[in-house]
Amino acid sequence: MADSPAPAVLHSLETATAEYPLDRKLLLCRSIGEGRELLRAMAARGSSWLGWEISTPRRLAMDLAGPTLVADGRTLADDFDQEAGVDMALHDALSPTPDAPLARLAETPGFRQAVAGAIRELALAGVETRRLRRSPASNESVRDLLAAVFDGYERWLEDSGLVGVAEVMRTAAERLTATGPAALPAPIVYMVPGLPAAGATGTLIQALLNAGAVTLMADPVRVPAPPGILWNPAPTPAPLSGLLGEDGSA
Repeated sequence: MADSPAPAVLHSLETATAEYPLDRKLLLCRSIGEGRELLRAMAARGSSWLGWEISTPRRLAMDLAGPTLVADGRTLADDFDQEAGVDMALHDALSPTPDAPLARLAETPGFRQAVAGAIRELALAGVETRRLRRSPASNESVRDLLAAVFDGYERWLEDSGLVGVAEVMRTAAERLTATGPAALPAPIVYMVPGLPAAGATGTLIQALLNAGAVTLMADPVRVPAPPGILWNPAPTPAPLSGLLGEDGSA
């Protein structure tokens, strides 16, 4: 069944399995579920998943950065910590203007969760508060509020001896750059196409590439791959990939 039609990423995974049938291998995916589905599909086509371990950028970053964080007396802020920190920073940012429209909006359901989500994404994207304050915006009051909350949240993390996911990613990348592949939990690392290649996650992905990690192939598309995404197009689309024309042409 290994020669039957399948997406390029599955063929690429089968090739990696055949090359290292008994070795420990790490499959880095966007989620654990994605990795399980890929390995299950490969097994259904007749290849063994012996030796494969699944991880995500966040989980791998914790494995790599853990010793450094422990030595520094710092721990990862969990979801409750992050919401508490953002809530405190938001309160401090809005206190000087309690009658402002955004201060009243802050009491509505979902607003604080939306701000917390925005802060997490800004941190993962590697955006600094100075850059955020200078960026053009259709609503400058919202931009300035996010910048103030972001700044206050980072101070709160530091004062609390906590670190966010973005800092864990950067710490993991630094350790991997300093020690090389020996720091990895498995000697062979494959990454699925489509992982973020920008921001804090991209810093870790680039360190993995420098350490010898390989990107599995993906079916080529007819337009350039979007920037900021890990991509390794196969020379030709796999049969029945859904990216071929009706006549079978790319």
